[in-house]
Amino acid sequence: FGAYLDKSKAIEVKLHANRLSKNAKVVHVETAAYPVASTGWVPAAACCGQPDQKCAPTPTEWQAEPWASLDFTIDEPGRTRIKYEGTAQAFTATAWADLDCDDAQDPDEIAVVRGGVKDGAPVPELEPAR
Repeated sequence: FGAYLDKSKAIEVKLHANRLSKNAKVVHVETAAYPVASTGWVPAAACCGQPDQKCAPTPTEWQAEPWASLDFTIDEPGRTRIKYEGTAQAFTATAWADLDCDDAQDPDEIAVVRGGVKDGAPVPELEPAR
């Protein structure tokens, strides 16, 4: 039962990473570039240790770049934190939910989105958590 519960929690990471991937593609189609930015984890505070081991919504952190350009925010309490590193032609975004609160990025807790450009078109690729 515990494994089933952990797997259901990991879906949150995949959903956020998938939405970020789609939003990045839209931004590139509209502007011919990905947002140029480098962030730490957002939200900055770890979710573990907070009520229900979930991060409280942090609206001001999501108003900064690249999140504003990507029209991306997490508005509800959750376990996912995201960081972004990008240039106009490529980016990497990592979504992480520390489900077991061990501060280690286990493969089933991480989803990575890598964006690039091929023949002028955006090509984001999602590597979902296992």
